[in-house]
Amino acid sequence: MKKILMVDDDKSFLKVYSEILRGKGYDTSVSEGGRQALELLAADYYDIVLSDVAMPEMNGIELGTALRMRDDTGILLYLTTSPDFALDSYRVDAFDYL
Repeated sequence: MKKILMVDDDKSFLKVYSEILRGKGYDTSVSEGGRQALELLAADYYDIVLSDVAMPEMNGIELGTALRMRDDTGILLYLTTSPDFALDSYRVDAFDYL
């Protein structure tokens, strides 16, 4: 079973989409920001990280940079409404920017 970590500062988004993924059989955890996500990722392995980009404290690109600096090779997908960071997402070896 694939383990997915969803990172977003929008609690309603996390609730709805994590329930959908759990209903499809995925082991899904949620984080309300990049710093909390790093703590979860330090304690456990996730196959896929689905992250927003625009978040307070630590944005998704900073999270991706921190993951890659510690040699985390998991799949990183950005889900966002902002096209502003698309090029930056590929600098952190994101699988996709949706």
